Amino acid sequence: MHYNASGLLSDRAGASREFTIDNETISIEDDRFTNVCGHVELLKTGRGILVQAEVTASTIEECSRCLKETNFELNIEFEEEFHPVNKFPGLVEIEDDESQFPLDFDYGVDENNTIDFKESFRQAFVSEIPIAPLCKPDCKGLCAKCSIDLNIEYCDCVEIEELPQWAQSLKSLEIN
Repeated sequence: MHYNASGLLSDRAGASREFTIDNETISIEDDRFTNVCGHVELLKTGRGILVQAEVTASTIEECSRCLKETNFELNIEFEEEFHPVNKFPGLVEIEDDESQFPLDFDYGVDENNTIDFKESFRQAFVSEIPIAPLCKPDCKGLCAKCSIDLNIEYCDCVEIEELPQWAQSLKSLEIN
């Protein structure tokens, strides 16, 4: 998922390019996203290249209740400005001093005038994964005593009806 931005960076402000991503894979660190597909639009700005994309991907996560691996479909709308390392005519130079926000090189155009979308898309996909993913909305999870998957079979464990002492003390609190 690399794009050579030399031509667009040499063009006038307002120039644009489009391309599609079809069946790519992003595998960085512990994250793996497959069947990455979508549409990407690039627009030259006065400071760099504005990237707008609508991208989908699949990933496998562990259900937070029953611990089964579950496939998730993720959709992102991505918009970020990528700044070039090299100087191009017509671009306003961005100062990298302590008084301004530091440049984020995950959103940069490298010395070869190439944009690598893998890390930026990975970050966007990771933010779309639910905090507590579920294999299905009504997942019953595992029995706290015997660890049987309650989605598959019923267990004979007796449910604890009495609250622990610390929880009983909360009953007496009045909340306004």
